[in-house]
Amino acid sequence: MSKTSSKRPMFKAAGIVLAILGVGTIAFALISEPSKFEFNIPGQPVEFSEVRGQTNFQRYGMGGFGVALIFIGFRCYRYVPPAERERDYVSEEDLD
Repeated sequence: MSKTSSKRPMFKAAGIVLAILGVGTIAFALISEPSKFEFNIPGQPVEFSEVRGQTNFQRYGMGGFGVALIFIGFRCYRYVPPAERERDYVSEEDLD
């Protein structure tokens, strides 16, 4: 172990924050309302219609982004900086 300041707690905190953001993004994708098309004025062209909500593609995209944030947060949480890694040589005999 190096006697310099450790960056590991910073990576752990960043990983936790990213995972929380990922869970929040997935929750937002699940509770967001699906697309709803309303035609306000009968007989008018489509330009006068109102579209609310998000398409399923957008909801799935947000959910996928949330999963990616959780994965990156997990990898960041488990990361060990190169300065803190053990560098001793390990032979096959030591593994038995």
